[in-house]
Amino acid sequence: MHLYDILGMKITDFELERQRIEVLFKKTKFHDDSYYGLVTYKDVVDQAFSTSRIRGTAINLDDFMNQCAVHWKKPSLDALLFYCEVVFNVVMSTNDDIRYHTTASRLADQMLGNIFRILEKTGYDLQKGEDGIYFITQKNAVATDVIQELDDKHLALVILEYNRFSMKGEIERKRELLNVIGQAVEPILKDATAKARSPEVFDDVRFALNRLNIRHNNVAGANEQPALKKLSKEELETAYDDLYSSMLVLLKISQLKEGHARMDALKKQMTKA
Repeated sequence: MHLYDILGMKITDFELERQRIEVLFKKTKFHDDSYYGLVTYKDVVDQAFSTSRIRGTAINLDDFMNQCAVHWKKPSLDALLFYCEVVFNVVMSTNDDIRYHTTASRLADQMLGNIFRILEKTGYDLQKGEDGIYFITQKNAVATDVIQELDDKHLALVILEYNRFSMKGEIERKRELLNVIGQAVEPILKDATAKARSPEVFDDVRFALNRLNIRHNNVAGANEQPALKKLSKEELETAYDDLYSSMLVLLKISQLKEGHARMDALKKQMTKA
């Protein structure tokens, strides 16, 4: 085995990776001119955390971390990702306040470096929400491509939120997000030219929006779909995820159509010249 083999190894011991960050966060002791005796990164950050945007109602950093700790007690990839998300936000929300504390800043950089490497190896990304809070999403090339072309920032965040790692199993929230994306693709569904490019996707999206309890109450009443009640939670979530992917395709088709129109206009302009 060579060094490149070690560096390229997949992450399988999720708890070990979490503990490595934890050592930097609260177990590595050092001298700091502003404090008497040995301190840790957590000690230095604790005072700055009182004004952090992520504090909520926690009275200090220990209180906040204890509140979050329930989500990483059982080792798993999700637990590791949640821990990374929490630590990343603590670091980013207090970095300006500790920039003159050299050792603490260095430890912060090391933690961020570890988090970025973990995300790279596990297929995830970090995104920044409108409220300044960072969250982890699954890497999705189509979603990233669509978002880059969107002027609607709220829609972009909705698309990102659906892709968040912690959304697994959150059926009701996924339904709400799909409804928002569905409103955005409604004009595209009425575009005959765009439909001609991928009629199957158009039909799938229209069916799912109207029959899977997204636009309408399909559980009871005039729009009831008896077959829907027979779906397991896992089957419904899979159908929702498929709908999400299909609506991204529709948004991309619309963007390509706009790009084609611009290119067509450029061709005509250059032909005249």
